[in-house]
Amino acid sequence: MALRNQPYLPLYIQDYLTDEKLNMCSWQAQGIYIKILCILHKQKEYGQIKTKAKQKQNKSKISDFAYILTKQIPCQMNDMENALNELVENDVLNIEDDKLYQKRMIKDGNISIARSNAGSIGGKVGRNSGTKRYYNEPGYLYLIYDKDDKESFKMGISKKPEKRIKGIIRKSERPNLAFRKKWYVKDMGLTEQSVLDYFDDIRDGEWIYGDYDIKEIENQINSIVKTLIKTKSKLKQIPEDEYEDEYEDEYEDESNNENVKVKKIVKETNIVQTKNNIKLYKIAKDFLDYQKNQFGKAVNNSSDNIQKSIPVLSDLIRLDGFSIPEIVGTLNFASNDDFWAVNVQSILQLRKKKKGEDQTKFQKLYSRAGKWLKSEIKKAEDKEKQDRLQKAFGK
Repeated sequence: MALRNQPYLPLYIQDYLTDEKLNMCSWQAQGIYIKILCILHKQKEYGQIKTKAKQKQNKSKISDFAYILTKQIPCQMNDMENALNELVENDVLNIEDDKLYQKRMIKDGNISIARSNAGSIGGKVGRNSGTKRYYNEPGYLYLIYDKDDKESFKMGISKKPEKRIKGIIRKSERPNLAFRKKWYVKDMGLTEQSVLDYFDDIRDGEWIYGDYDIKEIENQINSIVKTLIKTKSKLKQIPEDEYEDEYEDEYEDESNNENVKVKKIVKETNIVQTKNNIKLYKIAKDFLDYQKNQFGKAVNNSSDNIQKSIPVLSDLIRLDGFSIPEIVGTLNFASNDDFWAVNVQSILQLRKKKKGEDQTKFQKLYSRAGKWLKSEIKKAEDKEKQDRLQKAFGK
């Protein structure tokens, strides 16, 4: 989606609060500046406004742009002129020829276009049913970053990743791509799909986008790879050379071949269990990271603690009969409720019971969250909001 079509403005809070140039401007100019950013966000050429010949009716460029902006912002002409003078003098906004623009927004707009082009090359993995995924084939999972764009990362698989990067540079038109790390894996297809599933909300094809530290991305991939290794080691192993490829013709004679049946069952079980573990890891991480932001050192959100939380979440599903949406909805409620947020700072205790009580901590929490849900549904003004609440809670 183009930046101009997004319903929100990507405002970098820390940059805004610490911008020395902006802080040199008056409060009135800063208030008008936010309104101008909103107007720039909706322009066809992102981050800039251009004057047309018929709009050049004033003695100065400042007056021309003030005239245009007052048509869209409820502000007096002289107040707008004063604000623009301050913002331009302090290099917060820039005027060049017939163009008023904000430098950061121009950069973001160009990055958005580059990302769109890169995404169209790769496409979402899985859309092309003929794409070979290299399941059960050894090779490398690699992570690439763009030196010119700190918010773009690419992952992929290859037996020779050093040669692969040359093709990526050519196709993506990103000349300053560089390797961050590569991982040797025994199943390239399964590993890649697991990583793609984990980052599904912030990726376009094999490109990950967002304000993330590359070390954080690397650590998350490390955790996924380790989870895959642990999961595969607990399942019945079949020598890799027994597999031919990922296509269905591998199982043509399965009705008469018990060995092939076993291979298919183990392969599918392996993938399902691994994907579930990746989902549970993400649930645990999101919850503990959120609680860490609220309560600081009181919450342990280390990778090791997140890994220990996975069996607890798995038992909530396998033994207690809760669904993943119900678990997510209950944890969301807990982290935002004044009482439960303080009393649920670890996942490890959720299946424990107090002496003399029949319910686990999670069951009590689920019951309380259910009452809250019913109350919120009653308050909801329309059916759409009611359905949204129920869906979020797995109902």
